[in-house]
Amino acid sequence: MLAGGQGHWRKYMTLPNILKEYNPKLLGYALGTAETSSPLSGLNVAENGALDDELLKQAKSLVRKIRQDHFIDIDNDWKLVNILIGGNDICNEYCFVDGAKDTPSGHRKNLEVALDYLQTHLPRTFVNLIHIPNVILLRNMKNVPFVCYMKQLVLCSCLFGAGERAKAESVSKILQEYWQVEKIVSELEKYDTDTFTVVLQPFFLGVEAPRSIPTLFGEAPDLSYFAPDCFHFSQKGNSLGEENIPIYRRYDRGGEGNIPTCRRYDRQGKENISTCHRYDRQGEENIPTCSLYYRRAEENIPPCHRYDNRGE
Repeated sequence: MLAGGQGHWRKYMTLPNILKEYNPKLLGYALGTAETSSPLSGLNVAENGALDDELLKQAKSLVRKIRQDHFIDIDNDWKLVNILIGGNDICNEYCFVDGAKDTPSGHRKNLEVALDYLQTHLPRTFVNLIHIPNVILLRNMKNVPFVCYMKQLVLCSCLFGAGERAKAESVSKILQEYWQVEKIVSELEKYDTDTFTVVLQPFFLGVEAPRSIPTLFGEAPDLSYFAPDCFHFSQKGNSLGEENIPIYRRYDRGGEGNIPTCRRYDRQGKENISTCHRYDRQGEENIPTCSLYYRRAEENIPPCHRYDNRGE
């Protein structure tokens, strides 16, 4: 969803494929499933199973890759960085270790250390800080195949093990504390500059458990939304989050988090229903645009046509 750019958005609903519609010269997306050392990974440095105390290492790896890419002007080109981290800390450490060292405060510290590094070394960068998915939803899935149950038990034992209801409730509480920390970090004034910003993207908070489908043995979850491990989302599942919140939605510092409905205009000036107006910190309306706009409406990120309310 966040890093893959193979094909086009009609086949693969991913963020890079959407952005390519507005900026065909977009660089850095992955061209397939690959290790981060492979050229196919592009600028994707995310590691399977990574913990949040490894985020700084990934940030350094990203900066190094960008500096080595001769097609990128690190000082003048705009960069879009997506950060989704923390789920493994909950499922791997909290589930197995009582009083685990990784806490919401530790999550905040690790996020800030990595973001501070990016702010120092990557000018003109827009960071999407994406909420940890709500893994509790997986408990609501009934009649999963036995192989899926076993995989889920290994990946997040305190949610699926027998007699783990009490710990699952604790995980739910911890998860909400992590979400709050991510919101706090995204609102820090030090990340509110003309050349660097962090925006919270709760892509998956509005995603519900996949619908059930009828089988010979009753209702069963639609596993097409999941990867083979029955735990992580598949490309289809990720597209649910992609549809939920466009990248250009903004949340004000006051915490209301309400985005007024407005109108979007396509390249012919025809009206499309969308939520594409940009709003500043005080909720004052900025220019509607088919592109992504930074803190100030005049600083558009990828090149793209812009239309006013008359379509001009």
